[in-house]
Parts: sequence; C-alpha cells; structure tokens
Amino acid sequence: MSRVYVDPRLASLPQCRSCTRRELERVSRYQTLLEFEAGTVLMRGGNPSGQVALVLSGLASIADDRGGFTVLGPGDLAGATSITGPADCASTVRAETHVVLAVMTRREFAAVLTVIPGLVPEPPCMTDAVSEPATVVPA
Repeated sequence: MSRVYVDPRLASLPQCRSCTRRELERVSRYQTLLEFEAGTVLMRGGNPSGQVALVLSGLASIADDRGGFTVLGPGDLAGATSITGPADCASTVRAETHVVLAVMTRREFAAVLTVIPGLVPEPPCMTDAVSEPATVVPA
C-alpha cells in the first residue's frame, strides 16, 4: 500500500503530536485541504450543516447572532458538533488571514474521532459559536 501524504501542519497540532505516522495517514485519508485568503467567508450562518473544518494554519473568526465573535487558530474546529447537532448554524466563519483548513464531512469527522478522540475539546473549552454546525463555502 502506498503512503498517504500527511500535511506537516496536521502532525504539529497539539492534539496530534502523540499520533503515530499510521494514525496520521488514517486521518489524512478523511480530509480535504482547502486554502482561503483573508476576508473569505468560510462558513455562512443559517446554512445546512454537514462539514467540519479543522484550522491547520492562519486565523479565522466566528461571528454569532448576538454580535460576539471567537478567534480560531491552528487546532481549532468549526462545526464540530455537526455530527450530532442541529442542521442550521447561526454563526458565520471568516478568514482573518490566509488560512488552511482540513475539511471533513460528518461521516469523515466521526471516523477521525476514532483515531484522535481528543480532537474535540471537552466543554467548557469549546464555545457555543465553535460548536455550531456550518457549511463550507467553496472558494
């Protein structure tokens, strides 16, 4: 079997530092790497969910419907509870800098969690805005 490309940014995330090469390859099979420029809307509030985005590099912000926002950086997730949560999202995620995301469907994210269960922080570390489901908007 051929080796699967493992993005070094994935391997350097705190949640992944103790993973073996084989575990990182398994995770890499389930993700699609997408790059976006600053100002790009990555996920739009009110859209159906279905995808989870793991920030590999750069910064993004989540604006909620109450006027607040959360900054996401490497290792942070958007849409993490979309595997069990509601179908809509009240939050919009925007790239604040050039950002690289590992994007997964609900099913792919569930498979990744079998390899790295600690990928999703325990509450209260995860804000409501980060845990709301969303949809990745193609570039």
